[in-house]
Amino acid sequence: MTLRRRLIFSLVATLLALGGAEVVLRAAGAVVSARHRERTQSLAGEGELQIWALGDSYTFGIGADDPARDTWPVVVARRLEEATGRSAGVLNLATPGANSSEIVDAFEQRLGDTDPPDVVLLLAGVNNSRWLGQSGHFCLEEGSGAVADVAGALAGRLGGLRTYAVLRHLVLAQRPPRDADRACALVAQGFQHLDDGYPDRADAAFSEALTLNPASGWAHLGLGLADLRVARHGEAIGHIEDARTRGVDPPAMALAEGFSRRAHGDLDGASAIASRPHHGDLLPFGRILAAWVAHDRGRHADAVAAFQAVVDEGDREGAPGGPMVWALDGLGWARLATGDPAAAEAAFTRAITIGEQLHITPHLLGWPYVGRAVVNGQADPAGAQADLDAAARDSAAVAGAEAWRGWLAWAAADAAEARAALSRSRAVTPGLAAADALELALREADSTASPLVPTPMPTIAVQQWLDPADTRLVRADLQRASRLAASVGARLVLTTYPQPRGHPELADAAAAVAAQEGVLFVDPRPLFQEERDRRGSWDALLIADGHPTTTGYALLGGAVADALLAH
Repeated sequence: MTLRRRLIFSLVATLLALGGAEVVLRAAGAVVSARHRERTQSLAGEGELQIWALGDSYTFGIGADDPARDTWPVVVARRLEEATGRSAGVLNLATPGANSSEIVDAFEQRLGDTDPPDVVLLLAGVNNSRWLGQSGHFCLEEGSGAVADVAGALAGRLGGLRTYAVLRHLVLAQRPPRDADRACALVAQGFQHLDDGYPDRADAAFSEALTLNPASGWAHLGLGLADLRVARHGEAIGHIEDARTRGVDPPAMALAEGFSRRAHGDLDGASAIASRPHHGDLLPFGRILAAWVAHDRGRHADAVAAFQAVVDEGDREGAPGGPMVWALDGLGWARLATGDPAAAEAAFTRAITIGEQLHITPHLLGWPYVGRAVVNGQADPAGAQADLDAAARDSAAVAGAEAWRGWLAWAAADAAEARAALSRSRAVTPGLAAADALELALREADSTASPLVPTPMPTIAVQQWLDPADTRLVRADLQRASRLAASVGARLVLTTYPQPRGHPELADAAAAVAAQEGVLFVDPRPLFQEERDRRGSWDALLIADGHPTTTGYALLGGAVADALLAH
């Protein structure tokens, strides 16, 4: 036999072997699914109905009075029990902050540990494009180029083959992690450290990621944000520019650069970025940046009007979010500059109150505490010190907080404490104007020196970093969940987030996958809008950060249960 014929024979034999393995695997899967479907053909069957709930904080139950009893999957189980007379148990696998990949991974891992479910409820995707530490997009973005595109397309074509899935699992189980994979994991860790308020840990993770993958644009962006968080704005701008040259240019990156340029003294550059056509959740942050530029240029009345406009918009919507908090912070400083300390204190206090409700104070929102200490320093020294202690938890506000602590000590004739506070401020951010003035007063022993109010340089914690229209990851994960559910004969139900205007791209993605895979999709948004209109506000349905209340979860669970019973 010639070499050519031997090669052809080997190729044909391999293809036949793979084809035979595919037939055997599909037949085995069909048998398992058929046996399971015999038990779950009707919701009104025998034995306990096993319901698995997959998702993030919306499925975990944040906002409910009692997450063990009031989450929407538990509401679904109760409604099914009432309608069918069959007992129903819920296994809630949700994890707050999980992205869609982590959610479906948890499903896949649990499938091998216990009996399969009868019904799978799945809500996923909001964390894919919000806080960077929770996003799963990093590895999607790093593998760009023609070769990666071809490989991705080929993997997509083969993804439906059982033999491919088995072989891929075996290969990945034996193969040690690649440098690019380890770098991607470190980048995710770094952003999570930033979310948690540990920029030093984040810096270490991003730096290690760059040693493994020097081309990682996300690692450069992370280093820029870590530098911004600790007021190293010159370095931050350089890293952000490096990220952009490597093809990483998420929507919020320009705003991060704009706030760094403002803090670095480049008001023209910051103004140019603020005037760009920002969209969606980012639009108010562009207006806040423009207001800070007006404040820095001495146009305090214009700054007051601009900050107030963002606050008023939040009040009209009745659901104050992140932009409103930072607008209130800016409004307080602008009011202070116009000589209205009472209005400034009110704005600072309201920023702190709403920030606490949204879990963004004080480690990301220290400057309102500094501002309130500036207002109340002489009248309430103990309260001012408590506010400065809180402000020091925000790494972007530490230097300003310590500079003002030094001025309070100077006013109390405690030169030793003033010098210690000055040293702490210098160790974080050299060159702060308030610290420079304090140092001069201490050096000249000038008891008549007037305190210089610190110039606030807040680090805005933007949520919408990734383009919300980029639903590649959530679509792939929902398709994977559909295949997993089908492999054990379980009914998959997809739903979406209940805010009518909150996440339309995610709703569209879930609906498209449901239509493609032939599974049930439930859209609760019209029902929530109708109930909101009837009640006149969102207060009874959603808490301040957008998670449902117990009443909201009952509405969502009822909609899913009704759809299940109807089908």
